Amino acid sequence: MPLPTSDHVKKSLTVIAESILKTTDKVTWWGGERVGESFLFDIEQEVAVNSTLKQLKRVVTDLQQTVDQHLFHFRFYDFLWRDDMYGTYYDFISNDPGTMTIKREVERLLHIENKIKDVPDILPVGPICLETRPIRDALYGFAVQWKSQYAQVLHEEAKRKLDNALLYRANVQSRLQADVTTLDQLNSTLTLLEEVRDMENKIDGIYLPIETIYDNLSYKLRLPRTEVHEVEALRDSWQMVLDLAEECRVRLLREKRGAFEQELDKQVKLFVVEVIQFRNSFDSQGPAVPGVQPAEAVARLHEFQEIFKLYIQRGKLWILCFKAVWNYLQAVPRTGQNRRDNFWLLISLVFLKHFLELDLLGLLYGLFQKFIAFDGQFRDRLWADADLSKSNSEVETYWEECQNLPSKLKDWDAFNEMKNSIKFYLDVFPILHKLASKEIRNRHWLQVMSVTGSSFQLEANVFKLCHILDAGLIEHQVEIEEICHCASKELELEVKLRITEEEWTEQVLMFVNYKNRGPIFLEKDYSEHLLEQLENAQAILANMLTSKYVGPLREEAAGWAEKLRGVSEVLEQWLEVQDLWQYLEAVFSIPRTAKELPQEAKRFSRLDRSWTKIMKRAYDTRNVLQCTYGGEIPKGVVLRHIYDELEICFKSLMGYLDKKRQAFPRFYFLSDPVLLAVLSRPLDLESVRPHLR
Repeated sequence: MPLPTSDHVKKSLTVIAESILKTTDKVTWWGGERVGESFLFDIEQEVAVNSTLKQLKRVVTDLQQTVDQHLFHFRFYDFLWRDDMYGTYYDFISNDPGTMTIKREVERLLHIENKIKDVPDILPVGPICLETRPIRDALYGFAVQWKSQYAQVLHEEAKRKLDNALLYRANVQSRLQADVTTLDQLNSTLTLLEEVRDMENKIDGIYLPIETIYDNLSYKLRLPRTEVHEVEALRDSWQMVLDLAEECRVRLLREKRGAFEQELDKQVKLFVVEVIQFRNSFDSQGPAVPGVQPAEAVARLHEFQEIFKLYIQRGKLWILCFKAVWNYLQAVPRTGQNRRDNFWLLISLVFLKHFLELDLLGLLYGLFQKFIAFDGQFRDRLWADADLSKSNSEVETYWEECQNLPSKLKDWDAFNEMKNSIKFYLDVFPILHKLASKEIRNRHWLQVMSVTGSSFQLEANVFKLCHILDAGLIEHQVEIEEICHCASKELELEVKLRITEEEWTEQVLMFVNYKNRGPIFLEKDYSEHLLEQLENAQAILANMLTSKYVGPLREEAAGWAEKLRGVSEVLEQWLEVQDLWQYLEAVFSIPRTAKELPQEAKRFSRLDRSWTKIMKRAYDTRNVLQCTYGGEIPKGVVLRHIYDELEICFKSLMGYLDKKRQAFPRFYFLSDPVLLAVLSRPLDLESVRPHLR
């Protein structure tokens, strides 16, 4: 039968009270005015009855606060069923909390589990009892799940440690029970016995944490019975291992000691003979044999080092066997002690001699191998891709390592060969740096080939460093340095030539407006400045042509010298023609002069049109070289023709000028050009006054 809820209790009390009142419905008045009427109406109107009914209806409501307080205590455990247990667990574990943090979390959950378990079955609330078993059992189940989820981590850690301990114990037992027939097995078994003896002091530190963890897993977890039994039997099982180790030691000491001593003595003697043979082979066929090429020496060294490693391993085995047999088994006769010392000393001396020489050779040929690898890579590199500074630093490092090698190596042929090879690079790098400078052109490489008697292609994709290194640069160092010096001087001249070329390729003329006729007049000051610049440029080119380093540039420099000389001549002639044209234009622009000299005026008019056309064309071009140099008809020829025609006009003005002198005698003191200038500006008193003082 389901338990009633608070609303059901409240409703039931109300129904019971109303049922009690309704029992008076059949009771009637026996007399009076209301005889025969029911008492129910009067009872329902009674104040005391109504008050009692209200109290009955309110009794459950008044108890609700106490019920809510009990329910509020259960809400503390809402996370058990509301939160995602697995998501919360994985977030917790992903932060690598550590064993102690996990243990504290498990203890917290166990505390919650116990608190839920201690909740009573019934909670009395006035006349009502709250049944807690359904919610308590549900929360308890959730708490157990949460605790088990976190405690499982501790269990897994404990299980891992337990498995490792059991695996180690099983391995030791298996090895102790194995039959010992060879020296390798003897060495392994004796080493194991030493290990078991040492473990006696360590075993408590291994087993105690395991026992403690399993003891702490008393969080009501269901642990496998086999694990519990294995933990309980750890100490007893280890004692069995100790007993087995003692049995093994006694068996080796009493039953097989003599046989192993004889076998060890035999094997050591054979080993010493093999080492001596190896030494003789090393002396006669090893890397230190005179005349062996470096690459072959490196290969031999590697081969002997690999063989020597095997001897090292075997030698260590014999030494360990000596130590184990005579130190561990005890009670060795004195003669055996002497024999052991002799063998051990012999093995140590032989190995020490071999090791020292192989170690020295390893240092030498290790460096030699690195240098050979560098040499191969450097030679195969394209000249265009070479990083000489980096390679130079690398060679300097090799040289420093070579100088720091032990002095004993410096008498060996391989050392001297390596030293000379590195020294070659140290000597050749300064030459390579000079040849890598920007002033070196193909013509200089051809000169290098001629001097060294070598030949190689200069294309960037085939020109390699090996071609240069094999050309004998050091033997012809003086000649090559002279080629580089000449290249530097040639570059200086080329820079000057390029500056001149750039300057005059971009140089332009400047024009000004003349009266109202437009820009048909060269700016005189600017043009005279251009003439000064031309003079300086010609001086630079002339000085360049006298240099002994101008050879490759002579033709180009001479061409520019000729070109600038022509430009200078044309520009000077241009200014002369302009001056004469200006004088005549001023005279013939006066109407009276044109009337007095009609033929001359007509001639000048024709020349004036030609002049205007030339100046407008030059204004459109402006570039100095294009305006003054080249063309189908040289500019100088055109200007000379115009100048000659203007002179004819000028000479025809002589009679006209004589008339002016006769009219004004002071003009006799003026030259013809000055008089023309005065007559061309009759109204400009400031320009005329200096000529009339």
